[in-house]
Amino acid sequence: RGYTATRKYDGEMSVIFFDGQKLLSVNSGGTVRWDLPQYQQLEAALKKAKVKECVLAGELYVRAENFKGLRIHQVVGILRNPKSEEDMDRLGLAVFDVIEADGKKVGTLAEKYKLLDKWLAKAGDLVCVVEHVPVKKTDDILELFADWVIDKGSEGIVLQSDTSNWYKIK
Repeated sequence: RGYTATRKYDGEMSVIFFDGQKLLSVNSGGTVRWDLPQYQQLEAALKKAKVKECVLAGELYVRAENFKGLRIHQVVGILRNPKSEEDMDRLGLAVFDVIEADGKKVGTLAEKYKLLDKWLAKAGDLVCVVEHVPVKKTDDILELFADWVIDKGSEGIVLQSDTSNWYKIK
């Protein structure tokens, strides 16, 4: 069976609601956020793509070449008490799921990533689609783990499948 491997960021996961004009997010603790610079870029990209409404999942994280030592408490610290606009611009938003698009559930992983890649291709420097790579062999997974986690300090990788369980590897 084939899986899709995605980079796991250590940040604040949120469900993001877009009504065609504005968006807001709710994190797992119930905190509602809106009008962040990352959300402004995401709103603009979704409007440009003519998305009528959608529900997405994404992760706010500290942007860096190397993620070693960057953890959730740094993200939360910036969100709760940014020292400046530049401080807020240190955060990125990695979108990793389309839960609903224009009132309909989105089926396969391939369909979800195709939509995200299309909608967010030119979203801006603060927003991206989570890195996603098809994998078929254990060696592919080990190679990604070595690159993303050991070398670059990501929190882990997530193996996703349309027909099987999902696995977080840290």
